[in-house]
Amino acid sequence: MKFLKKATLAAAVAVAPFAAQAELKALDDAMMSATTGQAGVTIDMQLAAGTGNSAAIRVGEVVYEDQGQVSINNVQVGTATGVTIRQTVDVNTDGSLVIVAGGAVTSGGAADNGIANNGIGDIAGLNVKLGAVNLQDSTGAQVGSSLVASANLNVDLGESVTTIRGGIAADTFLNDAGNEGDYTVIDQTSSLKLTSSGAKGSDTSSEISALGGNVGLVGLTFDDNGNNATISQKIWANSAGLNIKLESITGDLTVGAIELGGNSIGSVTVSDIVMAGVTQKIYGH
Repeated sequence: MKFLKKATLAAAVAVAPFAAQAELKALDDAMMSATTGQAGVTIDMQLAAGTGNSAAIRVGEVVYEDQGQVSINNVQVGTATGVTIRQTVDVNTDGSLVIVAGGAVTSGGAADNGIANNGIGDIAGLNVKLGAVNLQDSTGAQVGSSLVASANLNVDLGESVTTIRGGIAADTFLNDAGNEGDYTVIDQTSSLKLTSSGAKGSDTSSEISALGGNVGLVGLTFDDNGNNATISQKIWANSAGLNIKLESITGDLTVGAIELGGNSIGSVTVSDIVMAGVTQKIYGH
């Protein structure tokens, strides 16, 4: 039964990006032939208007299982007005793969707003909600209070550029022990903004409730003087595991109020974040 539950979840997650498409067709030989030699590929994914239980993207549960489990429940991504997310895929002459993602047009049929840069523009007004993150034992029973009781974030996304390059020598910039030959490296730069537009408890507020609701973050913002903050990172893998090097964050993180047991203990602002010397290594044990 547990396997069936996870298989169903995996299938739901796999098809979620295509849920808003009006039609999905297999590419036959004639269609494949027509695409050969084109400058690149553009993919538009339309998200119909709706937030919360009417959001275009909804996932009931994601479970990570080791000996016990971590469960992430009720993930919802939507927008009040509807939006089209555009992605372009190109291969440069040096063999690098470049993927650019951003907004294209509203679902209401407005004209394309990003002609100069492959039709890529900002995506404004996304609402991201998370029901809970729970710890569970090997039987699936919840242990203790929820790590995250709820999260409600308003997100604006700017352009995201991902470049995948092969043939990068280990000693060029990765500072990795030893030389295992060439690496394939993912360079990624993205921009986003988190904003708060309502009071605590309202449907539009940006807030996070954690540890059984006893810890709260209210008025959470992440931006660069009102503009989108920018995050740059590199990702590569070797025999030791996955490596993530966060090169820079241009922006400020602000928490309007930190609440413990329902009472505010003050606010926090973190400015000018630089983590160029930090590399995360992710591996099994």
